[in-house]
Amino acid sequence: MAEFNVLVSSSGTRMDAVLNAKLYYNGALYADLTCLVQHVTTGLYRIPYNIPLNASPGSYALVVDSVYCGVDGTDLNKFPA
Repeated sequence: MAEFNVLVSSSGTRMDAVLNAKLYYNGALYADLTCLVQHVTTGLYRIPYNIPLNASPGSYALVVDSVYCGVDGTDLNKFPA
């Protein structure tokens, strides 16, 4: 089980946004995690993900896109598995 935490803020102020989360492996889409996004509190989100037993070892990247009142943001975090 992997648990990703996402914080959305602007100028230090937390804000609720619409999130899209995608997991990539070797530059290709591995899993769309958008349906797993859970709102915790203002601006804070949790994304739990069960890693398949047959998942390949290597580097994965989580890309999260956020939209708030027409303003878009993107963040990427890479990690080994």
